[in-house]
Amino acid sequence: MQVSLIQVPYMVGDDRHSDSDGTQHLLQNGAANIFTSNGFTVSVDQVERGTTYRDSATASLAVNKNLKKTVQRAVVAEQIPIVLAGSCDVSAGILAGFDHSRCGVVWLDAHGDFNTPESTISGFFAGMSLAVITGHCYRSYWAQIGDNTPVLESATVIFGVRDLDPAEQQRFQQSQFGW
Repeated sequence: MQVSLIQVPYMVGDDRHSDSDGTQHLLQNGAANIFTSNGFTVSVDQVERGTTYRDSATASLAVNKNLKKTVQRAVVAEQIPIVLAGSCDVSAGILAGFDHSRCGVVWLDAHGDFNTPESTISGFFAGMSLAVITGHCYRSYWAQIGDNTPVLESATVIFGVRDLDPAEQQRFQQSQFGW
């Protein structure tokens, strides 16, 4: 069995943010060893932004387009793609890289990332990541990356979420997510 560890050292496309360093720390502290010690063959790839950017949405789009290609290469090579990332916005690039029409999502995060442009207090793009992949906003943005088929809420399980805006809390209560 082969694993492709895919490093995405960006926070919403920004390599200067402190959260972008986490992927390198995981690799330096033995992330690959977890798999090799269990008999897996491991390759490590790093996604590059490849362009300059004028804003976080543009930077995120560039990163996600390249991430999609990296995930596709891993899938074609019959590797299991495991993405190490500094931001949840990469979920769109991961899912765009393979046929996810029959997949679910396990969302592990302290933040819900289920805001939409209408519900957000801060406007923080990554805070809408789960809403994007479940089809609640930015469908045309995701389509620029690739397959933007929404993941069903009923096929999504949430763990660890505890930091929600009031409107986001209401959106979660009305959702079909598993808790």
